[in-house]
Amino acid sequence: MPNELKTSSQLIAAEIRAEMARQKVSVNTLAEKVAMPISTLRRSVNGDRPLTLDEFWAVTQQLQVDPAALVAETARGAA
Repeated sequence: MPNELKTSSQLIAAEIRAEMARQKVSVNTLAEKVAMPISTLRRSVNGDRPLTLDEFWAVTQQLQVDPAALVAETARGAA
């Protein structure tokens, strides 16, 4: 799907998936560390469900990624 047809949530989810892959972190492991149900996090990182702000914060903190940098990278990728 071209970027212009993807939602912001889907683009952010793609960046989170990429970071998880770089760090070799599974959905199950991340879900446990951020105290989210695995199915909820899986839907979110697949772009099927938007992350809430609190969830986004918890995920970025656990991955040790600057939330603003992740959003900026998403914006660059969408351009």
